[in-house]
Amino acid sequence: MQCPTMRPCLLTLLLLLPVSLPAQDSRGQIQGRVTDPSGATVASISVRATNSATNVNTAVTTSNSGDFLLPFLAPGT
Repeated sequence: MQCPTMRPCLLTLLLLLPVSLPAQDSRGQIQGRVTDPSGATVASISVRATNSATNVNTAVTTSNSGDFLLPFLAPGT
């Protein structure tokens, strides 16, 4: 025996699933590794990117291995 309200609930659930698709993102990121002239990595140093159109600064500190990631950067001109 089937429950009469089961079918509408299941249909509603199936219609709502596609709503959670990810959107495109127009922001970018810069990642890299800071090294000294001898090629050794540099830890705990500040890395900054400045959007010249808006003068917005984004700064991070390098990891122990000299790696950095500046995420969510707005496009500049």
